[in-house]
Amino acid sequence: MGDNNRKNEMLDINLSTIKTNSIITNLSKLIKNIRCI
Repeated sequence: MGDNNRKNEMLDINLSTIKTNSIITNLSKLIKNIRCI
């Protein structure tokens, strides 16, 4: 039981980091586009 909970926590952490990374890349793309205008 404990091992499964630990795996789920790691998955949640990985998913949240992936989400924040995609948000950061999207923001940087937006900033680059704004600078080009």
